[in-house]
Amino acid sequence: MRYNRSQSSDQNFWVSYADLMAGLLFVFILLIGAIVVKYIYVQTDLKGIKNDLEEQKRVLHLSQEELLQKKQEFFKVTF
Repeated sequence: MRYNRSQSSDQNFWVSYADLMAGLLFVFILLIGAIVVKYIYVQTDLKGIKNDLEEQKRVLHLSQEELLQKKQEFFKVTF
């Protein structure tokens, strides 16, 4: 009888240990998943910001060209 109790207790320990390790693995998988999702969101935001900056750069370049033309017209009129 005594041997049965020890074997049952030992088996319960390993079942508990296996459940603990499975839970820990689940937490790591969730953590890695969250990191991947955040990385994807950051990359998407970065692409949006890059597109906005390119548009602003294009508009600034057009404004500079327009300003240069107006300066040239101004100098033509004054001189």
